[in-house]
Amino acid sequence: MATYIKTGASRNVEYEIEPGSTAEMLPNEQSGGSDPAVIGELTARIEANAEAIRTKAETDGAYPELTAGTAMQLLSDSYQLDTVPYTFRRSGGGLSIGDRMQDEIVGGSVVWNQLIGGDASSVTVPNGHKYVSKIGGTWSMAISAGEAIAATGGTDNVFDLTAMLGSTVADAIYAMEQATAGAGVAYFRQLFPEDYYEYNPGTLRSVEGVSAHTMRDADNNIIASYPLDASLTLRGVPKWVDGKLVYDGDRYMPDGTVERRYGIVDLGTLDWTTGSSGRHLTNASYIKSVPNTQVFNALCSKYRSVSGNMVGNEDKTIGLVNGYLLQINDSAYNGIDAEEFKTAMSGVMLVYELATPTTETAAPYQEIQQVDPDGTEEYVSSGIVPVGHSTKYFDNLVKKIEGLPWDFSTLIAPTEKTNKASMSYASGDYLIYNNTLYKTTVAITSGETITPGSNISETTVMAEIKALQEGV
Repeated sequence: MATYIKTGASRNVEYEIEPGSTAEMLPNEQSGGSDPAVIGELTARIEANAEAIRTKAETDGAYPELTAGTAMQLLSDSYQLDTVPYTFRRSGGGLSIGDRMQDEIVGGSVVWNQLIGGDASSVTVPNGHKYVSKIGGTWSMAISAGEAIAATGGTDNVFDLTAMLGSTVADAIYAMEQATAGAGVAYFRQLFPEDYYEYNPGTLRSVEGVSAHTMRDADNNIIASYPLDASLTLRGVPKWVDGKLVYDGDRYMPDGTVERRYGIVDLGTLDWTTGSSGRHLTNASYIKSVPNTQVFNALCSKYRSVSGNMVGNEDKTIGLVNGYLLQINDSAYNGIDAEEFKTAMSGVMLVYELATPTTETAAPYQEIQQVDPDGTEEYVSSGIVPVGHSTKYFDNLVKKIEGLPWDFSTLIAPTEKTNKASMSYASGDYLIYNNTLYKTTVAITSGETITPGSNISETTVMAEIKALQEGV
């Protein structure tokens, strides 16, 4: 089954200034004022930015306007029921510059919990867990009271949302449902759009089989498609950030580098120590440490993750104690020894953030550069877990400079105090005369009279940068 996940990135943009760009320069860098070396450095930076865009345009084709900044995954604000969703970045308008600079494919994991088997007539979701159900064709969301839910196997779905995505994300989606009836269900279906899923509770699934990165135009025609390394499995944990579900996970970069930030372990392969009342512990210094007050970054196929302070008090939970001890609290295993517990944990999987990330090499891929107004980007995958991505664009230098709290023009040209040139200028150089920025229209020698409209022409920083952009 090919899965396409659709994201409304243009609604979730953080403006950033491109490192080293003209807009990033601060006044304390420019202590020389009209120092020719400073002017040269500024000019070089402006020209380098323009040249980078010009080179890409000549290589890959035209670039309609894009939304500047960082486009974060994961979902689409324009999702409609009964449509196949995609991971996409819709090209934005209103900014005069923009070109894809960097793209990273981000991994993610869920604990799959479609709870209705083929011959089932009811199912019980753990007390207090949020769940989504489709029973008799009707979708709804509720909090479990620990009672049996009547449902028909092979037709109906019941998803334990708390187990799938963790308490924080489940609570946030449930709050959406409470605020607007149907909103939480629709949000869930953006992630998992199939009308029916097979019975496979407790299966830990990650992003896998990502075979292509495709660009479509406004008419849904493919205009660019680049292959990806479909052999990769990319893991991560779901988080709720600024009202959106995002994944913090492994990163697959265009040069083929895979930054492994998350590992996976079968808890039945670990050596455990038996504590009291169903508690069992093991040394887990390979997991990224967190204080006892925090929930560690992990997703378990059987247990809900809680803080180190809470794992000893809540049944059916897992947590990191004192920053390095992995503890499971399950009253069902009270009184059994460590070896029996180890056997019982066989096949229980845990995705966890690594204490020390690692890198590996996969097949490189071409970043999509062909962009179409109102087009979409897609990741084609054989899995059911949403494919995340983090995309950065060149920022809009004009709008950034317009917002700076100082007179930027005084930083980029020498000031002439009289109408006699204090130095020689080539045609096209800049100078400030009578507190106005000018561009020379012909070469001017030292001592020559400066005459606006004759050998110099009034201009602005904005006009010059726009001219550079229009020349691309």
